[in-house]
Amino acid sequence: MSTRNFQHDQNCIVAFTNAMILSIVFLGILLTFATAQKSQPIYAGYRDISYPENTGGDNRTTGEKPESKLWWNDNLWWAAMWSTGDSAYHIFRLDSPSQTWIDTGTPIDRRSDSKSDALWDGQKLYILSHVFHKKGAHAPKKGAKLFRYSYDTQTKSYASDPGFPAANISGGVAEAMTIAKDTKGTLWVTYVEDGKVMINHSLKGDDARWGTPVSLASVSGVDSAAHVAADDISTVVAFNHGIGVMWSNQNAGKFYFAAHEDGADDNAWRVVSPYSLSTDDHINMASFSCDENGGLYAVVKTLYNEPKFVLLKCDKDADYLQPESWKAYKVHGKESTKPSRAILLIDQSARKLYVFYRLQVGKKSRAIYYKSSDLDSIYFPPGNGKPFIATTEAKSQINDPTSTKQCLTGQSGIVVLASDKRRMRYYHNYLPSGGNISAPNISVSPALFDYGDLAINQTKKQEFIIKNNGDATLKIKKIELTGWNVDDFTIVNQSKNAPISIPVDQSLTLRVKFHPATMETKSATLKIYSNVIDRTPFKVTLLGNGKAKP
Repeated sequence: MSTRNFQHDQNCIVAFTNAMILSIVFLGILLTFATAQKSQPIYAGYRDISYPENTGGDNRTTGEKPESKLWWNDNLWWAAMWSTGDSAYHIFRLDSPSQTWIDTGTPIDRRSDSKSDALWDGQKLYILSHVFHKKGAHAPKKGAKLFRYSYDTQTKSYASDPGFPAANISGGVAEAMTIAKDTKGTLWVTYVEDGKVMINHSLKGDDARWGTPVSLASVSGVDSAAHVAADDISTVVAFNHGIGVMWSNQNAGKFYFAAHEDGADDNAWRVVSPYSLSTDDHINMASFSCDENGGLYAVVKTLYNEPKFVLLKCDKDADYLQPESWKAYKVHGKESTKPSRAILLIDQSARKLYVFYRLQVGKKSRAIYYKSSDLDSIYFPPGNGKPFIATTEAKSQINDPTSTKQCLTGQSGIVVLASDKRRMRYYHNYLPSGGNISAPNISVSPALFDYGDLAINQTKKQEFIIKNNGDATLKIKKIELTGWNVDDFTIVNQSKNAPISIPVDQSLTLRVKFHPATMETKSATLKIYSNVIDRTPFKVTLLGNGKAKP
């Protein structure tokens, strides 16, 4: 063999070896993104992947209230989530059989202190990403970015479009920022900056070209209504050949809604206050496009008043600029469970409204609960609702539910994503269209009992009925007496020997006797621990008064 041929063969071997190494490295990268930590079932829902400290700017990666991190496309659920392996937000896909989020490897924003709002319009995916700050402020170097992607149905993957991300969307940082697209193809965004409700839109059908952000307060007819507190937020929705912006104004104690007809002059906005009893900076909206009979919907939170959550609805044919056109429905009362951060979803196929929100369960834990109503006859039952994403881990802080802007269907079902700022982890759950989470509920009658006056060493018994008012088995884990005078009360029947299972609509009778040993007012607490996590322990107050023997 000649030296020349040997050298040629050697070069071929080196080239082949290098190609194999590159292929292996590339395959490793693909496998890194194509695999995922399997989600684990919890009390309600699934425990998902973790993320580093300060992701999202405040460890709450699924905030803020009006924003959507999920979308439904090609019979699959997708999400904007943090990829720890690449130190960036990526597009994730939900594997339905395992209920596990799969990292597709498609990057979004590398700014770890950012949050986003996702919009799938059937052709393009838009993800509006902004640096988070509790109080929106002008900071040009930290302005929002708009990412746009095209979807390949064959590979089931997204690719970033040329010319994106687009910049000059906003003037700085914001607590919340949302995006919508009108019937003319114009994209609109809104946010609060330096105490003003801001808007901006794309130019001449070019998603990458944007105008200069302006304050709605500069628009005649809106004026002072758009001067808000630093903690207020706004959201935008496309509806009935128009764009609507709703915002909270805690200074005025009102929610406002401004509308702009598609194609009209930039200053052609009209405003109304659909709810003016009191306001907090919590808003989530859904368009009537999800309701064939028409309607514009919003779920808002009040600050001091009862109820705590209100569903606002304006019918399609009503004049949305008249306050009386907006009907208010109570969703949740002002209770000790501190309901907060509600989102609204509409199941078009099942004709149902769903409201998901955070509740405090126990003294130091939080979970995601929900209520539902028929779309054609709106009524939300009293009480806390049902757990949707919850764990029995101590001091869990599951919060900030988020989902999609889209109408839900029989195929999509419902997926809600949440996060725990303490454990720095994602959580989610899935509900079939028209479905319902089965959960137990507990009531005790009487919930307070006064045995009255009773002579020393005398005995008086009282029955307490523990009933399961839910639609799943109630499990009593422990029953105990506590308090200053616990020795003067005794559980007399064997029902205290937990665990005890109580079927749906069945009850358990517990007998407690009072036998005062001294002459004084007595009190104790009967505590019933169960698998109803928002009401455990259920506390029954016991009172009595010891008297001298006759």
